[in-house]
Amino acid sequence: MAYGRVCAFLLSRAAPGCFFAAIPIGLLLSLAIQTRPASSVGSDSSIRSVSAETILRLEDEQRSLKDSIKSLRAQVDAAQKDTSNRRTQLSGLSSDIEAQKMAAGFTAVRGPGVRVTLDDSQSKNIPVGTDPNQLIVHDYDLRDTVSLLWANGAEAIAINGQRLVANTSIYCVGSTILVNDTRLSPPYVVEAIGPQRMQAAANEPSAMERFKSLSKKFGLGFATSWLEDLTVPAFDGHLTTRYASGQGS
Repeated sequence: MAYGRVCAFLLSRAAPGCFFAAIPIGLLLSLAIQTRPASSVGSDSSIRSVSAETILRLEDEQRSLKDSIKSLRAQVDAAQKDTSNRRTQLSGLSSDIEAQKMAAGFTAVRGPGVRVTLDDSQSKNIPVGTDPNQLIVHDYDLRDTVSLLWANGAEAIAINGQRLVANTSIYCVGSTILVNDTRLSPPYVVEAIGPQRMQAAANEPSAMERFKSLSKKFGLGFATSWLEDLTVPAFDGHLTTRYASGQGS
């Protein structure tokens, strides 16, 4: 404002026309003096201080994030190893379960095997007075056949599609044979997966000697055949376990 008053005084001594022309110039000078920028020393120092603080804060955040990433990677590695171990264990358990299921008869088995067919007599030349029981296949004939096959390496056996399992029963009710409580009718087809010696054993003259003798005498059916591709079905019944219990004194 002092500079404005000086300029106004000087101009008042001049001609009146110059006075009026100088008024805007004085105002401009006054505004220029009042609005001139302050020293930038303090501003630059403040900016540098804020920038340094920001850099330090960002570096701290970066270190914290790196530590978090490192920790998370360690957790992921541990989880992957645990998952791999669990998969290995599950794979082993699955193999054991499949083996147990096969042994229990709950899965179908396919491979080379023997087929033994036993049938009632179809002969029309039966001597008078012949016991009718000698003309049909009995439950013990089937049990003998099955025992022979098991003894010679059978891995899986079925009779007329009924898979034999640990608690399978083969018995007669009148003239009917039941396997797994399922009524079967002749011919009785016994199929077994296993080595070829099963067929050789079944064809031995000394094997199932009684049945083979009746077969020759009364025409009961007995035949064996070897198949390179045979399927024994899975057990589809119900397992019922019966056991005895006692109470000690």
